[in-house]
Amino acid sequence: MKHIHQLGKAAVLHDDRTLRFAKYSASVPTPPDTCNWAADVGAWRPLGNLTKSNCTAVMIAHQIQAMTEAELGAAALVSYRQTMKFYSATSGYIPGRPRTDRGAAMLTVMNRWRRVGMRGTGSRPIRRSTPRSRWRSVKQFGC
Repeated sequence: MKHIHQLGKAAVLHDDRTLRFAKYSASVPTPPDTCNWAADVGAWRPLGNLTKSNCTAVMIAHQIQAMTEAELGAAALVSYRQTMKFYSATSGYIPGRPRTDRGAAMLTVMNRWRRVGMRGTGSRPIRRSTPRSRWRSVKQFGC
């Protein structure tokens, strides 16, 4: 199948403040051989990514779907509108203006998800470190 548009991941952005996994991995337990957090999710709905270069935003929407299904037993579904709004905020895409559909940089996407969340999905940033906020983080992300 031939793609009719570019893929949605823009060029890599580098930021020296970004955590490097290797620095912290020495104390991490050995992971299991297999793990499928999305086994019970069911169908993955396309959220614009068949015609737009928004795969980075769709990745966040599907991550929320998988995490909530695994933790709560019911997937929180992110809408097409929420996904496109998030994509616009991270990439500069303007609906109806195809030339602005250039994809988004993963660092930009992950930073926005961390700081702002994807509105209406229950995915919110933790604003301060308290025992309760740390507990909520562990419950939400399974860390």
